[in-house]
Amino acid sequence: MVEVKGRGISEFSSISRSIMYSSFVAILDAFQFYINCERSFDVLIAALTDAKQRNRYDIAEQCKFRLSKITEANTYEKKYGN
Repeated sequence: MVEVKGRGISEFSSISRSIMYSSFVAILDAFQFYINCERSFDVLIAALTDAKQRNRYDIAEQCKFRLSKITEANTYEKKYGN
């Protein structure tokens, strides 16, 4: 589980007869989710820059909206101690 700031808990799970395998798959799923968020963010930044250069502010606004949604999902809190 990862606590997303202001959004609650994001849970990644896997079912297997092996607790080690299941834990490993869940961790990989969480890692993959955050890597994909980062890649999507980079693609949207490039699209936003291109839209601004072409004076397509309608597309630029859509990119900004999508960037805000990715930022919401990709913001997490770090907890130290108990």
